[in-house]
Amino acid sequence: MPKLVSSRRCLHSQVIEKMARWIELLAVSLLLAVSVRGTCDCPAGDCTCIAEDPLGYDARFEICHLFTRQAPHRVAISSTGRKFVCFPCSFDAQNTNDGCNGKIQVAEVTPNGELPYPNYCINNPPRGVINRACCPAAAFPYADFFISVESLKILNDYLWCMDSGRPLDCTTQVLLEATGGTKVVVINTCSNSVVRIYELPLTVALPTSLCKDIAIDTCNKKAYIADAGCPALIVLDIVDGTSYRLLAGDPSVSPVCGNIAYVWGQAQYWLTKCGDCTTVGFIPYGIYALALSPDCGRLYFIDMGDRKLYSVCTSSLQTPGAANSDILPTLINHGEVGKTLGLAADCQTGVVWFGNAEANAVGYFNPCCPFSKTNILIRDKRVAWSEGVCIPGDGYCYIIDSHFNGIPSIYPGTGPLFSERRKCPFVLWRFKLPCAADLCPNPCAPATLGYYPPGGCTACSVCS
Repeated sequence: MPKLVSSRRCLHSQVIEKMARWIELLAVSLLLAVSVRGTCDCPAGDCTCIAEDPLGYDARFEICHLFTRQAPHRVAISSTGRKFVCFPCSFDAQNTNDGCNGKIQVAEVTPNGELPYPNYCINNPPRGVINRACCPAAAFPYADFFISVESLKILNDYLWCMDSGRPLDCTTQVLLEATGGTKVVVINTCSNSVVRIYELPLTVALPTSLCKDIAIDTCNKKAYIADAGCPALIVLDIVDGTSYRLLAGDPSVSPVCGNIAYVWGQAQYWLTKCGDCTTVGFIPYGIYALALSPDCGRLYFIDMGDRKLYSVCTSSLQTPGAANSDILPTLINHGEVGKTLGLAADCQTGVVWFGNAEANAVGYFNPCCPFSKTNILIRDKRVAWSEGVCIPGDGYCYIIDSHFNGIPSIYPGTGPLFSERRKCPFVLWRFKLPCAADLCPNPCAPATLGYYPPGGCTACSVCS
């Protein structure tokens, strides 16, 4: 009997010892899971907490609309709150209209979904947008139908639609050259009717041009167009309809060779197909997004294949055929702001807003700050390439994220080429714009390791 009691006591002791070890391991695991805000309060020599990136979900982000049928690119919002989006097919063959699939280029976002705008007809050419009767296949040079609407801007309730005229062939993944069809379509949103179409000649919008964005300068009666394919700035006279190219080939509008974006932990290489050959290389596109200062005095722009924000004086862009040497003295390099596909300027503060794909963020450039002009406001792990950025004047900033990093033309270095990796739904987000004091550097704020959403709106002597 004594031996049996002794064995039970030994077994009981072993169980207690194992439980103590498990409790100790659990405590260590919990300590490692604690987020540390730049400092560690653990006793010296007994610190088990490790600082980590505070990236999470930003509560200031609001979901405005979810897209489940087509991937949107840009958004424009009228003074009455009507929302319009475009679905370009230059990089997304799933948006290419083949005459039967009903894919649209411009839509109004309503409680009942996305409705073709201004009507179904202009969004649906009877034979689609690709002419397969010729060899090789080519884009139809439609002037009266949408082909690939890359950008939308709204001004005084007129919707300006930038149509590049270049669709992506879904059967070959080849971006077809334009044979005409590059145009700007102006729609009166009060009557929901087309009021004017500006056609760009092939001497201005070249066959390999890719017009990705437009900015309307009412002071000088001009529209500025970003040509990412044959890097240049196109200037359109909105009175007489004439147009011309400027800054062609300048480094400020051209992609940087060797420039690679890293989004969600993956490198972003670009796939280019020519016949049976596919090239894996760097993003080959230049000037991509535009924004005008409130006084129309400066035009901000950024390249798809770069991270730098530039601006140029608009007065230097008014002369057809102006030499680069006449324009470059007014050019300012504002430094790197990250990888982005969209820009928007706040007409109240002059602050330029943009996405930052590599930081999962929405950032801003504040020209009024004495220093630290570029910074981040929103950081959320659900955000990648913020393509459309819009500030309609209702106190909010709207952005579109359609997972551009997952399109077939982007190769992350793993998996089959031309794989579709995006996941629906695509999102139209919005967030409340902060007061001006929160957009300047604030030495009075707490010091943190990593970005944390700021607290209330507190003024600081630096901003006053």
